Amino acid sequence: MIMKKNKLYKLYNPICVQGNINKRHYFEGWYYKCVDADNNYSCSFIPGFSTSNNHYKRHAFIQFIDNSNNFPIYIPYPIKSFSYSDKPFVINIGNCIFSQSRIIVNIEHIHYNIKGKIILGEFTDIKRNVKLPTIMGYYRYIPFMECFHSLISLSHSLKGYLNVNGKVINFNNGTGYLEKDFGTSFPKQWVWIHSNTFANSNTSLMCSIASIPFVKRTFTGLICVVYVNGKEYRFATYLNARIKKLLCSRNKLHVEITQGNYTLQINTFCSNNNILTAPKNGDMNRKIIESMSAKIKVKLIHSNNIVLEDISCNGCVEYN
Repeated sequence: MIMKKNKLYKLYNPICVQGNINKRHYFEGWYYKCVDADNNYSCSFIPGFSTSNNHYKRHAFIQFIDNSNNFPIYIPYPIKSFSYSDKPFVINIGNCIFSQSRIIVNIEHIHYNIKGKIILGEFTDIKRNVKLPTIMGYYRYIPFMECFHSLISLSHSLKGYLNVNGKVINFNNGTGYLEKDFGTSFPKQWVWIHSNTFANSNTSLMCSIASIPFVKRTFTGLICVVYVNGKEYRFATYLNARIKKLLCSRNKLHVEITQGNYTLQINTFCSNNNILTAPKNGDMNRKIIESMSAKIKVKLIHSNNIVLEDISCNGCVEYN
């Protein structure tokens, strides 16, 4: 009974650790994005852990990227340096702490030093119910999915600072975002788009389109949320959304999605790209591309009426 209650708690609190460090071919990672109040500087911390069939390859890690194009860094830690609590949620890796309320980092690398403390405000969560416990909807209940995605906070306030190689960044009145992934591998192909720093400060966007292996076939899966002035608009495969257009080039993306009487158009332009490390069969041995300084145009139409038309100049775009 206690185990069942614990599983239900984790299901409805996706920020919690979903697996364990003894599970083979497994990864789990959190994506903490932080943007300063002037929308000049943005960065992301990605703490997590990776296990594989090889006991000696198991490790915890912290990745860090920003929009200065001077990063990213990937720092492995001994697996024993990873510890966590679910109530309240806190993970510790080395001298760093990541929780639902704060980020405390003390990273000393050969070429980089990152120190500071950032306080996270109240999270803006998506709508949840028994049928749709996470952004993945009822697919969250299918145990053999390759990768599980959880959207934890569309937007929250920030307070604090970072010292990155001697440069102090003030995050007071800044904006944060938090999501996570866990499973065995990232999809073979995918596109991920995010921003919550639009001209309208009450707008947030997350869109992910991926190739999903399922039983003996593969399908293109879509999960997307547009949050405007306190209202959530969700597009998803499990809600019968359709991808009408998906055009990709080296620096540009064009996406058009329809669902019922709604049409969502997203255009992105990436000027600077970072190389991130991603999981494959639990091993962090795959390289992917992410931009943290993308220009994102979004247009949401309902029955020929424009619900939203906005631009972000510091968005995130990831593709493979």
